Amino acid sequence: METLRWAISLLIVVCVFLSFRFVIYFFMKTSLKRWSRLENNEQLMMEKDLDLQVFLRKKTVHGHVVDRGYICQGKLVLTNRRFFAVTHRGLLLEITHEKKGIVKALGPGRLLLKGLGPEGLEVRIEVATEDEYLWEQETASLTGAE
Repeated sequence: METLRWAISLLIVVCVFLSFRFVIYFFMKTSLKRWSRLENNEQLMMEKDLDLQVFLRKKTVHGHVVDRGYICQGKLVLTNRRFFAVTHRGLLLEITHEKKGIVKALGPGRLLLKGLGPEGLEVRIEVATEDEYLWEQETASLTGAE
């Protein structure tokens, strides 16, 4: 009888844990869709569920410049007017004709994005993707690269 109580208690704990994970996953997916909405539905290229390695340049209290990095899932979106990278937390980087940035293929499977984020912080994003050279070519008109 004691073993049955143990098993039921363990089953309840696992079900509660999985329910919380589902709620968090659903929230992340819906907020990613919300942040990546387009004004005119003129998207040229989109790639979902990429691993983004994000580095934000911040100054510490003592004046030293330190890179704070983290890895998250995000989305790259390219339209005829802008190129942007978003995660479930919001817009990370936006490159337009007025707001310049760098999109550069680093080698097989690696893409580098650099620019200023929405809060004026310097943002560097490294992306693991298979079509890095295509992204670099498609964004050349926005970044001013040849």
